Amino acid sequence: MSKKFIKASFYLFVFAGIFLLIAKKQWFPEFYTPWYMGIASFLSAFMILLPSFLFPAADAEKKTAVGKIQITVAISLILNAGGALGLFEMYKSGIQYDKILHFIIPFLFTVNSTSFFSIYYDKPFKKALLISIILVVIGNFSWKLYEFLSDTIFKTQSLTNDSSNEILDIAWDLILGFLGIFIACLYLVYDEKAKRKNPQ
Repeated sequence: MSKKFIKASFYLFVFAGIFLLIAKKQWFPEFYTPWYMGIASFLSAFMILLPSFLFPAADAEKKTAVGKIQITVAISLILNAGGALGLFEMYKSGIQYDKILHFIIPFLFTVNSTSFFSIYYDKPFKKALLISIILVVIGNFSWKLYEFLSDTIFKTQSLTNDSSNEILDIAWDLILGFLGIFIACLYLVYDEKAKRKNPQ
């Protein structure tokens, strides 16, 4: 199932990239930049496959751990692509789709990267969790930098929707990212304690 999802996600972005590069600008809403999103789609397809090249695995457990990272990357990219296609505009109806992503994505990466470091590199739970927290925090800030550069260079509207206070909007995005990490930590600590009480 996981392999099928990874393959489906990869081909989804490849075909989307081809379509967006040949599509006409007038087919899309004003806020959409087809050629830019086409390139982003190809990069997304590459990012989904990248973990399998960076972390080759021989045994089944390690393959599963790498697969979870690929799935997390795929889900994150699909959710973000959905936002780019118009779901970010849901703020007009009172639904802050981008805020939901800023919580969900760090949560998923913290949970699955902790499992990855525990299994692939045989790290103790606490060390795996710490590495994951550091990497996800860096990723949180890096994503905001990417949005800033995207807005500056390609004239997208990634950082804010209709917020009159851009700094406040960015601050909330980061806070929700940290909250996602924190909730993930609570879940992982609880799960680890449960495993120690009931070892299989």
